[in-house]
Amino acid sequence: MTDHTLEAHSSVKPTGQRTSGTRSLFMKMGIFHKEIIDDPYYQYENFEKVSNAKTLGSGAFGDVYLVKHKKDGKMFALKQMNKLKVIESGASLDIIYREITIHRRIQHENIVSLYSHQEDREEFNLIMEYVNSGTLFTVIKKNKFLDEKKSFKYFIQVVAAINF
Repeated sequence: MTDHTLEAHSSVKPTGQRTSGTRSLFMKMGIFHKEIIDDPYYQYENFEKVSNAKTLGSGAFGDVYLVKHKKDGKMFALKQMNKLKVIESGASLDIIYREITIHRRIQHENIVSLYSHQEDREEFNLIMEYVNSGTLFTVIKKNKFLDEKKSFKYFIQVVAAINF
């Protein structure tokens, strides 16, 4: 049996790539950017909701919609969170700001990317990577049963994201 591990010391490489502890060859490391770089391509004004698309998801603070870029037609997800709902739930807007700041810096193949955010007095608008296959919950709910090979694949992806 082959040992599929590499030894790595916790560090931040000059590119901002983070490594930690013993890594599996099955798991790819992500990148944690030291600075948030705003790309004008991802500005909120450059997107429009896809009119015939259903809501991609709903949460305690708002909904997620399918949007497309006005210039090239690429699809993204728009997560709109109502600030009043956040406050009424007992959560702090500071928690949302911290989550946005951290999420904008993370780049990992098993974590949905957050490209930009914009806010007004009423809501946060987050431009995110669109994943057309849905969430892991959606896959499990749809299939009701996963064979061992698929289960292992999803398990490795979840562990890789958490390990990052």
